[in-house]
Amino acid sequence: MSSLILPDDFKDVDEFFEKLIKEFLDTVMKELDEELCSAYLEKGYKVLRTKKRKIKVLFNSHYLEISFTYRVLKNAKNEKIKPLIEFLKIKPRDIYTSSVKEKAIALATEMTFSKVSSITGASAMSIWKWLQLNKIDEDEISTYQGNTPEVRSESDGMFISVRGSERKEEIKVGIIYDSKRMIGKNGDRMRNELVNKKIVISYPWEFSKYFSGQIHSRSSYSSIIYYSSDMGEDEKKAAGDVGFTDRFIDLFHLVRLGGRKEELVKSFEYKGYFGSCESNVKKVKQRLKGRSWSKRGLSNMIRHMTISLNSEKVLKIHEVKAQKKHINDQDTHLGYIDCTLATLNNTYAEDKIRVCQ
Repeated sequence: MSSLILPDDFKDVDEFFEKLIKEFLDTVMKELDEELCSAYLEKGYKVLRTKKRKIKVLFNSHYLEISFTYRVLKNAKNEKIKPLIEFLKIKPRDIYTSSVKEKAIALATEMTFSKVSSITGASAMSIWKWLQLNKIDEDEISTYQGNTPEVRSESDGMFISVRGSERKEEIKVGIIYDSKRMIGKNGDRMRNELVNKKIVISYPWEFSKYFSGQIHSRSSYSSIIYYSSDMGEDEKKAAGDVGFTDRFIDLFHLVRLGGRKEELVKSFEYKGYFGSCESNVKKVKQRLKGRSWSKRGLSNMIRHMTISLNSEKVLKIHEVKAQKKHINDQDTHLGYIDCTLATLNNTYAEDKIRVCQ
């Protein structure tokens, strides 16, 4: 610890703790390498050379780069082994742990790949590749399980340009919730939170399956189910197997249409409930509009956005094997490093020390 310099000011504390953690991990890695290699040295292995390696981990919402040395051993048959690398299951040319990849993918559903690159340090192409290789199973798109007396559902849509096609792809967005509750004020405007909210983002041909599935998961025969849409879209297109109690035209679009006095009166009565889809559609539009998407890239992105916006779970890495050798990037599971950092995090948590944020 002799190389550590005490902070001159409180603003330097983050840097101090980062150096402290790096030196601590450097010591841990040396001792671990020594322990792992000793068993092989007793069997007659010889030290061939010492090499340097670095990995990037996620620690307390901060991306931390760790450098360490490891030994390469060989036996009488000239068989080589790297005990520390094999113990950590580090793949060739891969420096990012699963936690870093998962966080990067989640951020990429909200901002551009280049912006995520500036935060994580990974290249924009690497982040794009992680998202393309990550496979999402059907059961990861969770539903809210319950039995609520009233269910409110809304849908909207947008058109996204796709490379190699003159026709834009339609993307449907649906939102399902039970009610609203006020959580604060922004000037004269109330800030509301949707209770048991779920979001569906999909192509039109599969939208009805997911949208109606989310509605059925929380309703019963006695539930009152409302549907609101932009421009009065037929509810049968959105969820053909759902028996809606009443339907509305979104107030924003209804005012733009003009007329329809009876629809205006009905919508104003429910103003406190409907109109939430518009703000959620903006989140999707901000990420998808004005970009250059391939059909496959767009499909992968909207599925990842569905999980990320529902925010019930962290996106998990389930990478599929790449078709080309030069992008063979599989899950690394650097469990030892993640567990060591988790232990450090718990140690400092009691003192409310936020290390390296």
